[in-house]
Amino acid sequence: MALGWQLGNAIAAAADDSRAADVLALAVDPRFGAARQMIVYALWRFRRQPGLCAALPSLCHDPDVALHAMSALRRAVGSVVALPILLQIADSHADRRVRKNAAEAAGRAKKALQTYT
Repeated sequence: MALGWQLGNAIAAAADDSRAADVLALAVDPRFGAARQMIVYALWRFRRQPGLCAALPSLCHDPDVALHAMSALRRAVGSVVALPILLQIADSHADRRVRKNAAEAAGRAKKALQTYT
């Protein structure tokens, strides 16, 4: 697991826009498990990549990368779009830790929205 995570982190750090499709393909492939965490976390950098905005909400439900996906979601689509998704996860996800993190992320999104209104 540690080597896979390190490889994922290196891919996330080194990837540029020319590799965005490849990074997204790795991020959504469950065969790579938790090694995808930092790849998913870095997806916000590729917010113009087709399919990214559709992939992030489903990644928020993936137990291997949910915590990282929630952070990337807010950064990629903004608090207005992310807030209802995060609230739904906070209310219904099977994993208590994911629910807790979703509630915290929803709180940050609400705070960000209050700051700009």
